[in-house]
Amino acid sequence: MDGTLVSSDTANNLAYQEAIFHYYPNSSPLTVKRITAETIKINYPKQSNQIITYKQKVFPNFLSQITVNTDLTNFIHIVHSHIPVYLISHSLEQRARQILTHLQLNNLFKATYFCDKSQAKYPFMIRKLRLNPNQVVIFDDNLNELQYASQCNIPTSQLFFVTFPRI
Repeated sequence: MDGTLVSSDTANNLAYQEAIFHYYPNSSPLTVKRITAETIKINYPKQSNQIITYKQKVFPNFLSQITVNTDLTNFIHIVHSHIPVYLISHSLEQRARQILTHLQLNNLFKATYFCDKSQAKYPFMIRKLRLNPNQVVIFDDNLNELQYASQCNIPTSQLFFVTFPRI
């Protein structure tokens, strides 16, 4: 979802910075492209869990900073009334639902599914939904995920690498 349908890097980083400053008011801002839980665990090991929890709490305050991939959402708007469109994501479900609701994108998808990051999304989707690989089109910003999809017999002509700008 993030990096394909939307870019939430700015919102994510602002929420993390607020959480960091809550616990470390005199700290300097982190200068990484995208702050992650792993970044927090490395830089703030003693209070990483509290910072991560606080970030999740304040993240909704920054939803307005999320950028939508209008090319992709316009395409989905056109096709979703004719064919089923599913959102399959490694995103945390609560966060993804907040974003979809805020951006009013919920109605574009027949269903949404969230997979553990250790699980390849598309083999999961094909099995769970019992889809015919010849009738699946995938948009993703992760080349590894597209490779896994091709191993499920989804024709490569139906796999699209999305390069949506991130900060």
